[in-house]
Amino acid sequence: MTPERVRVGRVLAFLFLTFALSWAFMLGPWGDGPFPVGMLMPAAVATGLSAFFIEESGLHRLTRPRGPGVIVRSFWALVAIEVVLSTVGGSAGLEEGWLRSLSNWLMILWMLWVIRTFRRHDQGEFVRAGLQIGSTGVGMRLAAAVLAFLLLQPALELLLGVASFVGEPGQIGGVAVPAPLYPVVLLVTVLLATVGTPLGSMALLFGEEYGWRGFLLSELEPLGRVKATLIIGTVWAVWHTPVILSGIHTYAPTPGGFALAWLFFTLWSFVQTYVVARTGSIWAAAFIHGVVNGVYGLTRTLVRPDDKVLSFGLGVYGLLCLAVVVAWLLRDPLWREGSARKDDRATQEGVE
Repeated sequence: MTPERVRVGRVLAFLFLTFALSWAFMLGPWGDGPFPVGMLMPAAVATGLSAFFIEESGLHRLTRPRGPGVIVRSFWALVAIEVVLSTVGGSAGLEEGWLRSLSNWLMILWMLWVIRTFRRHDQGEFVRAGLQIGSTGVGMRLAAAVLAFLLLQPALELLLGVASFVGEPGQIGGVAVPAPLYPVVLLVTVLLATVGTPLGSMALLFGEEYGWRGFLLSELEPLGRVKATLIIGTVWAVWHTPVILSGIHTYAPTPGGFALAWLFFTLWSFVQTYVVARTGSIWAAAFIHGVVNGVYGLTRTLVRPDDKVLSFGLGVYGLLCLAVVVAWLLRDPLWREGSARKDDRATQEGVE
């Protein structure tokens, strides 16, 4: 049930703890290094507040070994291990390669544990906790639409002559591929970016999405979905500031870069909210977040724009395309009804 008013204290507590813990690692001596611990903190804070301080939450006082409790406690364990690896491993000067591999495998194992937990417990428990799988059919269609949008961007760049292939046309990621095998290898690479990246990084994606589109969206919904999404988009953009300042993000650490970043995160926040509302699932939002990360990263290893700002994708032209998509999404009545995290249609449909 959507609350009648915004609980300001909860929102401020969540934002303060999330920014403090995330930025402590993003701006720390290792800048997250091989461990993107900062990305895990929004969900760590949100689940902690829900479990110990919010009595009406479906996660309150996780003292029994039920499905949602198993998932959340295992997530806390994962966060604790990642924090130890980041601080102890970094300070000891251990070799980064195998630490990164260990970190990645722990996250993959956590996702496998989540899948096992869903199979062994009553689905109603997950609905009450806001952790339901929701409508998988709707989620798959939305993921396909996002994939088509992402692939359209480099196609438009090449068609309009504002970008060129990276290396030779017969290469993928700088590796030469025999001409007869090129279509097959390219298809497999796209599939890995579309499915493998989201599943392999689900812990990190859950870390962001449960915090922003799970906890915070639910708390801000008395303002209406549109206002809540605008606020979350702005907060999400500010939260990425250390990453942009580090120079590893697409956007440059300049006033213009920050302006474009704010526009992108605000616009894409509407897409993520739409996914949650349509599917009734924070997992679908996390998966589609991973599709964006994987496919956009892949396309930029294949196609390089002549001007990063005046380009499609995350550039000005791409943001204009995204604005058109968001304007179309805003025509849907769901922006004026129900709870985004527990949409009646999605929770009734369950898993398709």
